[in-house]
Amino acid sequence: IAKQREQILRLILENESVDSSVNLRDIAKETDGFSGSDLREMCRDAALLCVRDFVHNQSDSEPEEAIRPIGQLDLQAAASKMKQSKSAGGPGILLHAALD
Repeated sequence: IAKQREQILRLILENESVDSSVNLRDIAKETDGFSGSDLREMCRDAALLCVRDFVHNQSDSEPEEAIRPIGQLDLQAAASKMKQSKSAGGPGILLHAALD
């Protein structure tokens, strides 16, 4: 079943900028019990972490840099948030919608 989650993660992230060091097999193992929808939401949250970092690190004096690729820690942080919202028993979207 972890293999299926890994394949789902690959599909979700195929058009995203993902760091080459990301190990989706590890993420798949950490997301036991996640549905495909949960995985999609987790990946969205991980991508938003990258966008948030980009926005917070922008300054007028520095040349514009691209948004960094999604990394292992982004996916792990998003998975952790997802687990917290799932264990709270409420609608997950409400608990992890805040970016800050």
